[in-house]
Amino acid sequence: MRLTILITLLSAVAASAAPVPSGIQGFLKEHCYDCHDADVAKNNLNLAETVFDFDNPGNAALWGMVHDRVEKGEMPPKNHPSAAEIQPFLKSLNQHLAQHELAMRQANGRARIRRMSRNEYQATLQDLLALPHLDIENSLPPEGSAYGYDKAGEALDYSHVHAAKLLEVADKALRMAIAPSATKPTSAIKRVEIRGKKEVRLDPAGFNALLRLGNAIPLNGISIDTTIKRDRGNFQKRQPGKTTDFPPYFDGLGIFVNSESNLGLVIKGLQPAFSGYYKIRVNGFGIYNKKGELAPSDRIETVGLYSLDRKIGKVDLPSYKPTTAEITAWLDPDDVIKPMVDSSPFEQLRVGGKLEERFRAFTSQGVAFSWFELEGPINDSWPPESHKRLFGDLPVKTEIIKANRRNKTDQIRVADVVSKDPMKDARRLLRQFMGNALRRPVTGEDMKIPMAVTMAKLRQKTSFMESMIAGYRAILTSPDFLLMHSDPGKLTDRALAERLSYFLWNSTPDQRLRSLSNKEELSNPTKLRFEVERLLRDERSDRFISHFLGKWLKLEDIALTEPDKNLYPDYTPLLMTSSLEESHAYFRELITKNLGASHVIDSDFAMVNQRLAELYKIPGVNGSHIRRVALKPNSVRGGFLTQASLLKTTANGTVTSPVVRGAYLMTHILGDPPPPPPPSVPAVEPDISGATTIREQLAAHREIKSCATCHAKIDPPGFALESFDVMGGFRERYRSLEKGTPLNLFVDGKKAKTMEALPVDATGQMPNLGNFEDIKEFKKLLLSQEDQIARNLLEQLIIYNTGAPIGFADRPVVDQMMTNLKAKNYGIRSMIHEIVQSDLFRNK
Repeated sequence: MRLTILITLLSAVAASAAPVPSGIQGFLKEHCYDCHDADVAKNNLNLAETVFDFDNPGNAALWGMVHDRVEKGEMPPKNHPSAAEIQPFLKSLNQHLAQHELAMRQANGRARIRRMSRNEYQATLQDLLALPHLDIENSLPPEGSAYGYDKAGEALDYSHVHAAKLLEVADKALRMAIAPSATKPTSAIKRVEIRGKKEVRLDPAGFNALLRLGNAIPLNGISIDTTIKRDRGNFQKRQPGKTTDFPPYFDGLGIFVNSESNLGLVIKGLQPAFSGYYKIRVNGFGIYNKKGELAPSDRIETVGLYSLDRKIGKVDLPSYKPTTAEITAWLDPDDVIKPMVDSSPFEQLRVGGKLEERFRAFTSQGVAFSWFELEGPINDSWPPESHKRLFGDLPVKTEIIKANRRNKTDQIRVADVVSKDPMKDARRLLRQFMGNALRRPVTGEDMKIPMAVTMAKLRQKTSFMESMIAGYRAILTSPDFLLMHSDPGKLTDRALAERLSYFLWNSTPDQRLRSLSNKEELSNPTKLRFEVERLLRDERSDRFISHFLGKWLKLEDIALTEPDKNLYPDYTPLLMTSSLEESHAYFRELITKNLGASHVIDSDFAMVNQRLAELYKIPGVNGSHIRRVALKPNSVRGGFLTQASLLKTTANGTVTSPVVRGAYLMTHILGDPPPPPPPSVPAVEPDISGATTIREQLAAHREIKSCATCHAKIDPPGFALESFDVMGGFRERYRSLEKGTPLNLFVDGKKAKTMEALPVDATGQMPNLGNFEDIKEFKKLLLSQEDQIARNLLEQLIIYNTGAPIGFADRPVVDQMMTNLKAKNYGIRSMIHEIVQSDLFRNK
């Protein structure tokens, strides 16, 4: 348990440490020593010999825990002392802890100095280099976590590995920013049509494998083309197989899978020649195949467009109405375009039968593809803005050089920048770039290293462009760029601009923020409030929303497990991406409309698209875009608590656990994390056979005396959430592969073995709150704890943006903030304003 860990940290406390004050010691003798002295020392805690040594972090944390457990009434567990006894004890202990914190802050500040996280580094380069598509976060080492976030100095270490990777990604980003040629690339349109003709090795847009194996349906208009002849081939004999078409030739293909399935869903002929923005068009329509009979789809179908290991975007296609859908996306020359039917429930098709008739063996929605187009690159001006950020208006030249590749001579285009006065231009460009990068005015001392690096390259006869890249790279990996600078005490306007932008944009201050801070106007409360509003309106605040929710609610872990395809064949990748979009859009709505913290628990609306509406049983929602939808009064949905993203994050791929979900709710929603289980007690593993329910197993587990107290608090919230399965669907019975009533579900085109088994019991009793019969009654009980929920959210936002935990010295400030917010119904937007105007935010 946590106390055991803390006691271990205190094993070497110095003999000179201060003794426990007599007033505090008197309370301990009367109420604590029976269980926590040298003779008993439950949980290895001997308070009779524990001293006051707050310079030791473990000692300060231990006394803080003693304070909080007594304040919550958790200790002492028996013969609870009166308020007249408790309050002087708590007041005295609080004063000692708070005074020590204030003394430490006067010398060091409330938060430690820290570097940018990798998420912030990516966002900063996106804005600094005008490269909104830049994706380099996963090329940097994973970050640690402190107090739940990667915003604290304790979490952000630095090593030679970080240094090497930063040099690597900085170089990559700088080269992506540079114009590839002197002249603007000509925009062109490439089209690939799916058209059949009489020939072997038919290659319709790269889908030959699907067609040859009978996993795609050839179409004439909206009818099945039965003139196709297929030969599977023989892998062992190295016979590739063939496909032959006869008139009337097909003019479309029906595709029914949502993954690549090792069959190479690549549109050949659409690879871009240059990096840049492109329009990608898809022509097709939704279809429904019912064992060889085509009919209109009963919904809009969604096509995902992928390249290598990333998703480019998605488009919607209506049923039985040939439609051209379009997106604009950034592509690089090594990108390929792979279309997949995201709305299909099948990863692949594993149906038997003759090749000519395999489409008669399965039932599924799909998409009929007719043609694809790529238009671009699209550039409003040349060189692009990213290039100008580095080289201004200096002319660009393009050299054509020859290189031998695989014994073949190719021509390679290489861009360079022309400077008539390299030293003068280098100094001017570096100073200009540093003024934006360092978030403050540039000094002569700042210029020394990047200028020396650049000039050393020029003396080696390196090209001007390469020499400048070396200088820029030195800036982007320097301590002055990477570290958040501020002195103890009140933040300067420049430090305030930095803290504000890295709170709401996860990135560097823009020109307006820097201008206000340089004029020392940002600290004006009215102007600061205006800037908060401006930053929240900007689309860059989406970074704050996604990153904060990823850490606070652990949504960043949503993809760590995937529902078992045999138990949950109705789960699709589209559901996972849609559920994340829902949570992000929902929090955005809370901010925009300044809705109260009670909406964390429940609301009368949801932010859904068609796929989520299907899961939530909400009629009349079409298309993949997220929109606000009113919920019926008796709906089990509403709030974060019953969103698919949270429900999937708190489950594994097979079963749910009330213990996991209950501990999650206590920790992340109520801010009252339970202690970890005793090391000697085995974990409860749900029975996947369907013979017993998790509630029955937990009843036996609670017979263990050391487990009963904690599980009385943990289990009830988890029981309420048992009404939801691992993908977030509402259920009244558990699923099983061994016992129960068969469900009408399919896996890879074949009937699934999924069955409904034992009934779910979602009843429970919340300590000090009352009984509940279902999730709706449970939500009502939680809503009575609105103050606690609001305070937890407020504290999480403070920790996120300041990088420091809520200490005893902070509690009076947070108390006052809560008082101010209560009059505003704990509105989330008001909460952000309250934080930014507070001393916690405006001081280091």
